[in-house]
Amino acid sequence: MKIVNNGYRRIYHLCTLILLFSITACTSNRKGFTYFENMQDGNIQVNTPIPELRIEPNDQLSIAVSGADPEAAVAFNQTTGTSGTAGYLVSSDGYIEMPVLGSVKVAGLTKEQIRVQIINLLSQRKLLVDPIVSVRLMTFKVTVLGEVGRPAVLSVPNERITLLDAMALAGDINTTGRKDNILIIRDQNGQKVSKRINLSSLELFQSDYYYLKANDLVYVEPTKNKIVNSTTRTPQWIGLALSLVSFAIGVATFVRTK
Repeated sequence: MKIVNNGYRRIYHLCTLILLFSITACTSNRKGFTYFENMQDGNIQVNTPIPELRIEPNDQLSIAVSGADPEAAVAFNQTTGTSGTAGYLVSSDGYIEMPVLGSVKVAGLTKEQIRVQIINLLSQRKLLVDPIVSVRLMTFKVTVLGEVGRPAVLSVPNERITLLDAMALAGDINTTGRKDNILIIRDQNGQKVSKRINLSSLELFQSDYYYLKANDLVYVEPTKNKIVNSTTRTPQWIGLALSLVSFAIGVATFVRTK
């Protein structure tokens, strides 16, 4: 009986050691999930200006025209459709079709340049006295995919969003996602360009990608452990637990037969 008790005691101690090792291993896999490591108190310099928004084909604009005579200005505004929204879709060749004014070139221009252009057209043609024009981009969106709480296409009504804002709106990065290698894909001069960003580094605030642009795609890569677990389709802790139980049963059977 004493030999059996000693055998079970050894099994208990061995299982405890294996369990502690398993917990330590799982805990170590969760390291490195902090933002801005080693940040100290003080001022943070953001040297990146807010990107200048330029209109591109397939963008949708909201343009409102008013003036000294509100009734006369009605003719220059788009009527609201059955969907309750009105907007000007920029054609593939960069034009919009406005009431009375007809085709107006907008691609490649900023909102301010478009606003001034429409005011000049109205004034030069003597169509409206003291025209007031406002221009807004209706399709400012960024896409966040990968290891985040809520992958989504984010609409940005104020036309300004930082990478950190996007992460927060998407539910933050999961523990299975990498903060040190965020991939951003951007349309630039008709081409796709990519950039890797480390959210654990203060260099983010000096990056041209601190402020996101319309149609940016943000992808959060999974950690190596997530990739391994997805490939095996068995969570790591389940495998460890099954191995531990099998080992304990085997040793117990061996001791009982002695």
